[in-house]
Amino acid sequence: MAATRLLPPLVRPRRLLRPQLFVPVVALVILAAPAPAAAAPAAPPLAARLLDEEREFDSRALIGKKVLVLRFQGSWCKTCTAQAPAIQRLAEKYRSRDVEVIGVHVNDTAAEARAWRKRYKQTYGAVLDPGARMASRFGF
Repeated sequence: MAATRLLPPLVRPRRLLRPQLFVPVVALVILAAPAPAAAAPAAPPLAARLLDEEREFDSRALIGKKVLVLRFQGSWCKTCTAQAPAIQRLAEKYRSRDVEVIGVHVNDTAAEARAWRKRYKQTYGAVLDPGARMASRFGF
């Protein structure tokens, strides 16, 4: 009783929520919550002969085994040239972690792609995309 007398007359304990208000508030929160995002569409498959290698590359063979990074590039592309050293470092750094980088040379001849790759010391796999058919399937 002594503790109750020490409280000022305006401070009284309150009930947090009335039960009849609780259910509508919870329902409103659930309805206002964002819906789960839809799964991203699958990337189209990529199958082509690797430049300077005797094997065919098929992206479907990597499903569940490796992460595939497709790098659309060209000897004519200034941005690609500026980014070439960083992409090479990325390929080297993550190769042991089951990441495979493939350079897709858009509208390059084999000679142009080889010269560019030699100049920028690119060691990851590469394929040619004459006519930009692969690039257009990926939205470029």
